[in-house]
Amino acid sequence: MLNRIIRCLAGILMTATLLAGCDTLDQPEAILKLKSSEIEISGAGDETDIYFTASSKWTVEITEGQDWLSISPKEGDGSSEEQKAVVSASRNKEAKARVGKIEFSMSGAQSQILSVTQNAEEESEFSLSKKKLNFEAEGGEEKIKLTAPGAWHVDLGDADWINVSPSKGKSAANKSITIEADKNKDTEDRSATIKFILDDEDDEISLTVRQEGANTGNSEMTLSSSSLTFDCTGSTKSLTVTCGEDWTVSMEPEVDWLVVDPSEGKGTSSGKTVNVSVVTNNQGERTADLIFATASESKRVTVTQECPVEPGPYFIGVKINDDYMVSTNVKYTNNYGYLYMESSLATDGYSGYSDQVFTFATVEGGYTIQDPAGRYYCMNGGYNSFNMYDSLPENGGVWTIMKNEDGTFVITDAYNGMCIQYDAQYSSVGAYLPGTLDGLYPALARAENAEQRPENPAIECTVMDILNGTDNQYYTCTGYITSIVNTTYGNWYLKDYSGEVYIYGTLDAEGKTKNFLSLGLNEGDIVKITGPKLTYKSSTEMVDVTVEAHYPVTDISISDFLNAEQYDKYYRLTGTIRNIKNTTYGNFDLVDDYGNSVYVYGLVSGYGGPKKMFGELGLNEGDTITLVGNPKLYNGVIQVANAFYVSRQSSPDQLQ
Repeated sequence: MLNRIIRCLAGILMTATLLAGCDTLDQPEAILKLKSSEIEISGAGDETDIYFTASSKWTVEITEGQDWLSISPKEGDGSSEEQKAVVSASRNKEAKARVGKIEFSMSGAQSQILSVTQNAEEESEFSLSKKKLNFEAEGGEEKIKLTAPGAWHVDLGDADWINVSPSKGKSAANKSITIEADKNKDTEDRSATIKFILDDEDDEISLTVRQEGANTGNSEMTLSSSSLTFDCTGSTKSLTVTCGEDWTVSMEPEVDWLVVDPSEGKGTSSGKTVNVSVVTNNQGERTADLIFATASESKRVTVTQECPVEPGPYFIGVKINDDYMVSTNVKYTNNYGYLYMESSLATDGYSGYSDQVFTFATVEGGYTIQDPAGRYYCMNGGYNSFNMYDSLPENGGVWTIMKNEDGTFVITDAYNGMCIQYDAQYSSVGAYLPGTLDGLYPALARAENAEQRPENPAIECTVMDILNGTDNQYYTCTGYITSIVNTTYGNWYLKDYSGEVYIYGTLDAEGKTKNFLSLGLNEGDIVKITGPKLTYKSSTEMVDVTVEAHYPVTDISISDFLNAEQYDKYYRLTGTIRNIKNTTYGNFDLVDDYGNSVYVYGLVSGYGGPKKMFGELGLNEGDTITLVGNPKLYNGVIQVANAFYVSRQSSPDQLQ
């Protein structure tokens, strides 16, 4: 029995303990926390917000600084949200800083202390940002800034048509004050003086307010100017509108490069300033009219903005180090290409010949650029070269122009954003995307009186003379085609006894490009060409050459050569050197594998090579060689005449 009683008492005790524990867990945690435990207030006096969290009813008490500190509210209910109180301090007229304490209390939580430090008051001027305000008859509002070292108020006197907000306050720095004037229904102007007064000091500031009288019925509009002219840079100019009626401004035509502010106004007996602004002009000269209108009349102001480049003829130039260079145009036989550079005719600027002149003309959206042949330059291909058209293409061909501070110009194709720049790597001018090339922007120089280029007769010469010659000089040279690289444009190599040069482009019989096959040229043929020499990077080229003469060369066996009847035709023979008779001129027998033999009467080192230099070729009996020559009948026997060396296939030394 006793044990049962003990077990019952133990169960009761355990249940009570559990119930007590559950009650404790259900009670929320008491939270009282300041977001900041210290704040600082200026010596001129001010108020500031403080933030805190209190989970239940709370109170505050100023424990130190009761004579200069205040706080609102002083108590409140608990909340899970952040709460706010406002702490205010009066002016600190003492010479040192002072500290106050504010205690936050809440049941079940530790009290929190807020420390408030106020420095000694610094000297502060009592001032207004403006001393005078002017209002139109319609009234309105203006804002000014007030700086005050202490509490202040406004005295309007008998100016019941003026409202000031706020009209009083504590110390402030650049505090915004709104001054509002009612509509003046009288025809006379009126004025008033508003006084801003410091409360505890004998100091005040005056603000004079003037307002125009109501419209007297004179509605005639006058404008200070009937035209405005701007340069190509963005800028602003102003004019004055005087009108007794309400007015508006419109544009004709509507344009996006012109801004008017304000675009309307109230009738007034005094003038109203209107600001007219334009954006940067990278196109041609442009004009629009501003129409100022009332219910009874309208007047126009013509706005003109000058263009960055006056239409006309120009040289396109770049300054490379201290050298002035002027671009050439793309050869008229090509419909694409880069602009290559020539030295300027002037040592201190850009000057050139008439065939280097480009004509700039204004069109909608910008400029067109044409060469002396009237072709339009644009950039609508897949490369950085220019494309040329006889008429303005649908895409491309319109350029915008912006002048740089250094006198150069950013000339941009409006179709794809490509800019004209000089590429130092290739010594040429092309069109590139901005930021993709660290090139030079071009300069433009007027070219009304460009000289005709003097005749530049071609110089007949060897390949070596071309390699050592002057760029843009025309040369005539005869040689042997060693290899053909491109059969559309006609890119190939020409060789004579002195060297080899690359031919970049060959014109057809009508002077056109991309028709090389029509010429019937083959590797191994002899040709006479004329064209200009250019340097591309570090390589020498002849560009867009004209074929003056063509001598086909036919492969032939020795046995067939012995029966040839066309003595003026060139043949290519291969055989082995036997029986060298003369080592100065190169007289020997050329024998094939079948024992057929033909006598070679002299051999030079290459086409056009000098005679009596056979020994320098290093050829010996037994060498197998290829040569080119004409058949010649001597004492009834065919010989090889006018022969020049092409190549050596083998020698006895190579076969051992």
